[in-house]
Amino acid sequence: PCSAARSLQDELTCPVCLEYFNDPVLVAECGHNFCRAPSGPPGPPRCPRHGEPLRLYCVQDRRAVCVVCHLSREHRAHTVLPAEEAAHAAEEVPQEHLSSLKKGREEAKAERERQSEELL
Repeated sequence: PCSAARSLQDELTCPVCLEYFNDPVLVAECGHNFCRAPSGPPGPPRCPRHGEPLRLYCVQDRRAVCVVCHLSREHRAHTVLPAEEAAHAAEEVPQEHLSSLKKGREEAKAERERQSEELL
């Protein structure tokens, strides 16, 4: 879209719910507008470049992207996962590391005990 259309779209978009204004309220002190009440449950965060929901996760760039970003040259060759899948995988990583550390600690303890017995 041209810059004038984009500027108008920005003027008509609530900075709180990121939708077009619904029953807008003007804050007299600063001149900002926002919706009196959200028009529904909050949706997913939106892409600052395209305004689309951020439903994907780019593994290489380690950030959420929208479908339009995913199809762009910048991300086309990157590995992209659904955001929910990426979040679930991120939760599992610390548990895997913790299990590995516990196993290593037990192995080191067993090795120390074995060496202590050899010295006696």
